[in-house]
Amino acid sequence: MKKYSLALIGFLSSGFFASTALAADEKPGGIEELVVTARYREESAQDVPVALTAFTEDMLLKIAAQDLRDVGPASPNVRIQPVVTFQNSAAVSIRGMGGQGIESTEEMRVGISINGVFTSRPIATLTDLFDVEMVEVLRGPQGTTFGKNSLSGGINMTTKRPEGKWGFDGEVTAGNYGREDYRVAVEAPILENVLSARVAGLFQNYDGHFTNRVNGDNLGGEGLDVIRATLLYTPVESFDATLIYTYLNENSTAPGGENDPSPGQLLQFRETDNDPFSVGRDALEFANTDQDGGTVIMNWDVGIVTLTSVTGWADTDDFIASDFDQTEIPFFPTFRDQTHDQFSSELRAHSNFAEQSGFLSNLDLVVGLYYFEQEHELVQSFPTLGPSADYAHQEEDQWAIFSQAIYAINDKTNFTFGVRYTDEQKDFERNPGTGFPVNARDPNSRPSIAFMSTRPMTVTGNVDSDNTSIRTGVDYRFTDAIMAYAMFAQGYKAGEFGARAGSNFTVGPTKDETSDSFEIGVKSTWLDDSLRLNVTGFYTEYHDLAFGVFIPSPNNPTGQETSAQSIGEATTYGAEFEVLWLPIEHLTLEMNLGLLNAEYDEFCADLDGPSAAVNPVSSCGRVTALPNGTFLIDTDHTNLDLPRAPETDFYLAAEYELPTPVGPITARISTNYEDEFFTDGVTNNPKALTGDYWLWDTSVTWNSNDGSWRVQAWCKNCGDETYVMGLTPTANFFNQKFWGNPQTYGLTLGYKI
Repeated sequence: MKKYSLALIGFLSSGFFASTALAADEKPGGIEELVVTARYREESAQDVPVALTAFTEDMLLKIAAQDLRDVGPASPNVRIQPVVTFQNSAAVSIRGMGGQGIESTEEMRVGISINGVFTSRPIATLTDLFDVEMVEVLRGPQGTTFGKNSLSGGINMTTKRPEGKWGFDGEVTAGNYGREDYRVAVEAPILENVLSARVAGLFQNYDGHFTNRVNGDNLGGEGLDVIRATLLYTPVESFDATLIYTYLNENSTAPGGENDPSPGQLLQFRETDNDPFSVGRDALEFANTDQDGGTVIMNWDVGIVTLTSVTGWADTDDFIASDFDQTEIPFFPTFRDQTHDQFSSELRAHSNFAEQSGFLSNLDLVVGLYYFEQEHELVQSFPTLGPSADYAHQEEDQWAIFSQAIYAINDKTNFTFGVRYTDEQKDFERNPGTGFPVNARDPNSRPSIAFMSTRPMTVTGNVDSDNTSIRTGVDYRFTDAIMAYAMFAQGYKAGEFGARAGSNFTVGPTKDETSDSFEIGVKSTWLDDSLRLNVTGFYTEYHDLAFGVFIPSPNNPTGQETSAQSIGEATTYGAEFEVLWLPIEHLTLEMNLGLLNAEYDEFCADLDGPSAAVNPVSSCGRVTALPNGTFLIDTDHTNLDLPRAPETDFYLAAEYELPTPVGPITARISTNYEDEFFTDGVTNNPKALTGDYWLWDTSVTWNSNDGSWRVQAWCKNCGDETYVMGLTPTANFFNQKFWGNPQTYGLTLGYKI
């Protein structure tokens, strides 16, 4: 891959110097300024001493973004994919650190916030990007100003607000595999200059690109309905309140996967053809989610400070039926019921010291209080294993106090210091198995959450954790167009439990995860604002990392369990380059390059499950004796690679706008490349290896001169590349292997007033 890196750097360098020779009348206009809120204030992205990639509504339209995964390729060292069998849920990795778990006990290392409300679990986080005003992808720990602490990065989405006038925005999309989407937004003034409303709706339908060879049905389909209503209340100039209510209903079929067993696993059934999108299923396959939530944001200017309150809640119910063994053999069907409720409230005071004198006039200060609580219950039913069902329940409370100060030492130099203190408690209980007659063809035969919550709880635990994390650094502006910074930041994630563990020996809790990150960067604009070049270098140490590992188990009726283990330490370091260039009028070129080295410094864990060894000895850690006479034996695994951590990723894009009498026509082509990486969590199963491929996207868009009409033809994975998206090794039973989307294309018609 080094030859590709050198070739690209050479190309960019030659283009940079060649562009200086452009005649004056050939020079384009300047690059549009992006205003972001990554530090709780509106400022240009080029002024923020944070590595971030921001996407405005217009940019999202240009890349034909459908959901959150479409912003990943254009952000260096960022991977965003569905969580294998849960395709409306996000698995996010930034700078080689993330996760792909689905359990509510396993919070994400990359935080996702919507309108300032932190989302604690991955279900329903692969958000459609219609009616979104801004997406900010922040790389590195976000421990002081990002809701709950975020260990390796954060994504902040802001939806559109009413503007106090009449408006309409609608889209219709038709595509292959039965794609049929409708998006509409209507806004209106209710009381002039006082109260206005906006209602947006998404109705998304997709048949799916997998075929079940048993009955000919489609799999991997999606039916998603989302309604969002927003009220903006501004009774006086100094106060405003925004109320946002969102309802989501998903009725989808599970994505197709296949069993690709390793030697020695029990289920050695293999696919009968070489078509990854032809799969066999004998059991029910669907995913249903209902979620509603609300957000209330209030701002009150009281003079020298502005008070901001952000309160949010969300209730989620999801029910999933899965042919877990991914074959037409009646081996491992499952039903999965889960409820999850969360509530958070944040109160901030932001200084308005511009009119003050002396020290205060150079100080920008934010102080705040944060409270978060959540509760979730999970029941899994196994019609053929036992038959049986299990139950898990957790309650969590967190409160935090935080502050951020930005002090202008002089006109060119700013000093930043932020701190957050967090106190967090979790209480967990579990019944790892109750005999229950479950019919695989009848979902109504499964036990209810209410019934399972009354069964004896043999696995319990609690977490009582606190942490202080800081962010500090300095930025210096050499000229109006060049700014450099150096920053140190910490992240934190409290210890967790294994929601599918079978005993108190494997449930955890794990240790608290923490990160220490050093970052330097330069943000610059050249050639009369026609070339933007941002370069970042980073070095991050992660401590007490924890993963859930599928292991064989005598403790569960299913014969396997997920062991929650603190495995050790890791270090990642690398560099990121972001280039945006307008070499001539109407032409835009983009290049992002991510370079990454990610390795374990310590990795001491049992990845194989209980052993009947005589007088066992661990090479690096503990030997845990289980009640049945077997042992968990920790072994050194520092030779393994971190998951979803390719050494190199590229993103290249070219966009040309052709003016015509009836409106501009814009053609865009983009491609991204990723080195090889593993997709299976921690075990580095050879069948989980993916990467070393190029994915191509294209679009052609016509906009009317008045901006009201838009027609866009688009294509994703235009080269129809077949690649592994994820692998879930399931103890000694089988391997679930999942594939990325094939070539998809469609036509979108949009109209707005």
